[in-house]
This record gives sequence, structure tokens and C-alpha cells, in this order.
Amino acid sequence: MFYSGVMFTTAPSSTARSREGLLDAWVATRRQIARLEAEASALLAERVTLFEGDVRAQPVHRDTRPAAAYSAIIDRRILSRCTG
Repeated sequence: MFYSGVMFTTAPSSTARSREGLLDAWVATRRQIARLEAEASALLAERVTLFEGDVRAQPVHRDTRPAAAYSAIIDRRILSRCTG
């Protein structure tokens, strides 16, 4: 190690202050994002609750299993004609 002739002081340089300011801004932004993500999650949970209520109130309109089963039967018939 060698002596460069430069003495370091304890006072922060403008670069150090800039870095600290950027870090503070970044932390504040991440806090805002976390708050908004929490708000979005709460809204999504509310939407799920409303959807579940709709399904309970009108289950016939939400049950797509018969249509999916019928579609699968048709698909198999078409496929068997193409490959058979």
C-alpha cells in the first residue's frame, strides 16, 4: 500500500450525498409500490369474493363442464375421422 497524498475527510462528498439521495428516493418508491401492491391485492380479493357470490347465485350460468365435455366428444370424433 502506498500514500497518495490525498487525505480523506469525514464530511460526505457530493457524490456520496447523491448516492444517499438516490437510495432514499429508491426506498420511498419501493414503499409506494408495496402500498399499491397491497391495495391491488385487496381489490383482487374483493373481486374473487363477488365472483364466488355470483357463482352461488347463478350456478347454471357458470358451469361450463357439459359444454367442455361435448366439445371433447366432438373433437375426438373429428380426430378419429382424420386419422382413421
